[in-house]
Amino acid sequence: MTSMPLPSFVFRPRQTPLILPPAFPAQTPAPRFAEGVAVRWLLLSDCDRTDSGIVIGRCFAFARHRRQWGWQYWILLERNAASSVLIDTAWEEDLEQVEAAT
Repeated sequence: MTSMPLPSFVFRPRQTPLILPPAFPAQTPAPRFAEGVAVRWLLLSDCDRTDSGIVIGRCFAFARHRRQWGWQYWILLERNAASSVLIDTAWEEDLEQVEAAT
């Protein structure tokens, strides 16, 4: 039995380097949503409903899909009997503020 040579392989790390922007935090844009603010995800063109909840935290993180840094929020979702998810995350550009339910 003859052995076949292994194909060449280049390893590329999948993680983003943990290097903050040079002007952080002095020139970082202020977050749009504070803790306690009611928000919902923006509607997609093929949907008529979206999830909503309350902002419970945020962090300044690297958004790989945009290749830049931005605010990411932790959202305590409104109770939904169809889902067991309690908390979700969202990027700032995917959210809008709404009036809190009373």
